Amino acid sequence: MPGSEVEASLEPSVGLEEATAPLPYLRSRNALKVILDLDENFGRPRLPAGQTFRGIPGFGSKQA
Repeated sequence: MPGSEVEASLEPSVGLEEATAPLPYLRSRNALKVILDLDENFGRPRLPAGQTFRGIPGFGSKQA
C-alpha cells in the first residue's frame, strides 16, 4: 500500500535478481570485487623467486 514502510536494510534489486542479503554485506562484497578487478593478486602471499608455498605448519597434516 502507498505510504507503508518498506524494509530499507536490503539492496534494491537490479536486473533480474532480487537482493536477499543485508546491505553492508553486499557493499563489502562489491568493494572486494572492485579491488580484485584492479589487482587480481590482492591478498595472495608474495614469495621470493625460486620458492614455493609449502603450506601452514601443523595444518592439514595427518596425525595418528
